[in-house]
Amino acid sequence: MNIDKFLGNTEKEKDTPKPSRWDEVIVPEASYLLTGDMGAGKSALAYFIIERYSKKYNLRPAVVGLPKNKKHLLPDNFKFLEDIKEIASTESAIVFIDEADIQLPLDSNKDKEAVINFLSLPRQRQQIFILAYHFPRLVKGTYLPFFGGFLFKRPPYLREFASKQGSGEMKGMMDKAGERFDEMATEDEVKQNTYVVAPRIRWQGLLENELPSFWSTELSKIWSGIGVDVAENETLQTVLFNGIKEDEEGSSSMIFFNIPEERQQLINQGFVYTLRPEMRQTGQTTATCSSYYRHKTIGDVDIQFIKEVTGIDDIREYVSGSGFHKAEDWWNGAENSRFLFKVTLHEDITVTKMREEAEKTEGSCAVCGKEGTLYSGTCEECFNAWAREVLLNRQTRERRAIQRLRF
Repeated sequence: MNIDKFLGNTEKEKDTPKPSRWDEVIVPEASYLLTGDMGAGKSALAYFIIERYSKKYNLRPAVVGLPKNKKHLLPDNFKFLEDIKEIASTESAIVFIDEADIQLPLDSNKDKEAVINFLSLPRQRQQIFILAYHFPRLVKGTYLPFFGGFLFKRPPYLREFASKQGSGEMKGMMDKAGERFDEMATEDEVKQNTYVVAPRIRWQGLLENELPSFWSTELSKIWSGIGVDVAENETLQTVLFNGIKEDEEGSSSMIFFNIPEERQQLINQGFVYTLRPEMRQTGQTTATCSSYYRHKTIGDVDIQFIKEVTGIDDIREYVSGSGFHKAEDWWNGAENSRFLFKVTLHEDITVTKMREEAEKTEGSCAVCGKEGTLYSGTCEECFNAWAREVLLNRQTRERRAIQRLRF
């Protein structure tokens, strides 16, 4: 994929001395990917961001996997998380995840739903994630839209070992960063600058970064020393979200509906049968849809596990509730997903109020032709589907308004 197409209509190479530019890039409820060559200043940048923005946004600074004998190197207000499992239960925090190559591998779609849910946690728990990857070749392009920005220290000299062909977007950004760092005359200049790609504000360029007040060279040599040790009966989903305390109604992790057919079935009919690649917790959660850097909440849902399927014949009786017209289309689109769930949308109080305020008549629905009580000329099902679409569009308008006020 062409890097300019991926970034959209960004401002090209407009470096700025304005100190406020960092404030535009780093905002709450977002994840940031940090990468660069060994010794290029990744840790210093991460701690600079943590010190500055924990104060600005009133967030607790936190770090994952710091060895116990190194904790004295950081200020007393830091929270030390033993491993990645504790992040989900740490609200209102700015979290540095060093050695993310080990702790959150992004090299395949095997655990896609679990990873996307994890990268979306900041929006649910008022957090900022900074994930440092030494080898961005391990970051599959599928996950790039779930990062709020990309922070590049000087890339490795042999970049073909740092980014694979499947991550063309990442390699394109690294090449642009490499060109700018090659212009610098000294190592100090390299360490004092970061190449930033911020799609949300349509900007890319160099920014100077200071050292944090507590910086020491020992902090740059810390190896987190942890890995994700997944037991045979444990998936990445349970590892990442083990720290979330469930309520009586079930799981608190989100479920995404980015396939248009499934999403419209859920909105229009209030339920959908969906195939997922791995077993997940059932009960109450939130249904969400997303695109590049935009997330919309569809509503609260209940998830019911139906069965594990082995072939296309196992899903034929459910195809009418999947959003697809043919079982073959559903099966092919699901790829290796073999766990069948039914997701039922809760009645939104706002939708109920809109229906109560609508003009009530008797007759045939103007949309589907169904006879009975009409709400503004449509049956209850069609009215509810229309109302949910209105609310989704309202979320987009409100988010854009907030961005205009912020910047």
